Amino acid sequence: MRAWLGGALPQLRKRWFLGFFGAILFVWGCYYVLEYPGIFVQDASGQINTVLSGSYDNWAPIAHTLLLGALYRLAGDNIQLFIAVQMLLVAFVAAYAVWWIATRTRSRWLTGCAWGWFVLHPLFAFISFSTPKDAMFSAAFLLLVIELAELAWRKDTAESSRLRWLHILSLCLAVLGTLFFRNNGAFVVLLLLPLGLWLLPQRRRKFILTGICASEIALFAFAQSVLLPAFHVRQTPVTEGLALPLQQIGRVIAKERPLAPEEEAALAEILPLDVWRAKYSSLTVDPVKFDAAFNGDAVEVDKQGFMRLWGKLLLRYPGDYIAATLGETRLLWDITAEPGMLEEFYNSSVHTHIRRKTPFPALQELEYKLINIWMLSRYTIPFHIVWNPPVCFAVCGVMMVRILLRRQKRLLLPFIPVVGLWISLFLTIPHGAVGRYVWPVFCAVPLLFSIGARVRKYQSEERKLEAAT
Repeated sequence: MRAWLGGALPQLRKRWFLGFFGAILFVWGCYYVLEYPGIFVQDASGQINTVLSGSYDNWAPIAHTLLLGALYRLAGDNIQLFIAVQMLLVAFVAAYAVWWIATRTRSRWLTGCAWGWFVLHPLFAFISFSTPKDAMFSAAFLLLVIELAELAWRKDTAESSRLRWLHILSLCLAVLGTLFFRNNGAFVVLLLLPLGLWLLPQRRRKFILTGICASEIALFAFAQSVLLPAFHVRQTPVTEGLALPLQQIGRVIAKERPLAPEEEAALAEILPLDVWRAKYSSLTVDPVKFDAAFNGDAVEVDKQGFMRLWGKLLLRYPGDYIAATLGETRLLWDITAEPGMLEEFYNSSVHTHIRRKTPFPALQELEYKLINIWMLSRYTIPFHIVWNPPVCFAVCGVMMVRILLRRQKRLLLPFIPVVGLWISLFLTIPHGAVGRYVWPVFCAVPLLFSIGARVRKYQSEERKLEAAT
């Protein structure tokens, strides 16, 4: 064990990685056997229908739709193959995260906690065999955090200053997955460009990171602006990115604030005001957006006019805008909010129309009892604190402060994707009570916590290296 943590036996490191991977896959596989062929949520049914009909849209990321559709057809119109590929990928990246913590921090307790984080809570097993785009995005996001940590952590010594091509390839794949598996991934990568230049001290590393990010952002922009229209793929409605402005205007309407006649007429083109008042919810804009009478084209045709109207109402009713923002983004800041992660999976697995009856009913009953225990335990102090999105964001913030106090700003690099994701969710989060939008943060917390926890030792090793050279 000491030799492995000390880094003396590379072959033993590989065996431990395989051990992490096998253990994680085994535990997740036990859940999967009882939930075969996987958790099929509503979004995936729309994606598969677009593939079968040949009429594609980018409402869900087209890359994820094409991957899901191809594996669905290859498996004979079933999701088993897609779930198998996804489970292997997510388990591989999770094991890679644990292995990175073990070999870089050389801490037994951090390694054990990270392994337990992924194994003991059923949330991560359910992520691995569910069909939403967020599962693949979480794997890409975690891989991005790992490779950024590797880029920042490695010392500037002669034997380690050259990053191996495998890490560079892995970073390329991580950036691609972040861009193409969720629509707000572009914001995360864009934030890396300027901050990567500022945080990384070595010119070569700056070149690697900015070169990869800039080239793949250009590829993403080309795909969105040229390839998708060329293949007649319908673009994501602009209203998908305007969840917060719509919610803020909705509160003004619901509270029956005075509006000018021309303002009422403009808003009525989007949705009749009486319907808007009836459908308004303080937690989410979804009932408004998904109402049959909602006319998103009115916003699409005159985006500038909509934003001017939004700005006018902001100046007149800032209190309503603040209240609407706090309600819509409650999941991101309120520790007492109900994320609904396990409940969402539990209900999906019970009610899905493609789930077959398990050959192990007694084990399945035991599984449901364990899930219920986990649900209830989230209302006790320790579990409620650990599995709460605002607390996870706060933990990342505390670790960032710790790193800054130690003047090791390069180690802030792997935290940038979490900051970018938090900002993008705060601006465009489509549902105030769904936890899957913060899956990537839950996956990345063990690694980021480990970096912050070991920054003091990292600093002392760096000083010894400087003294030796």
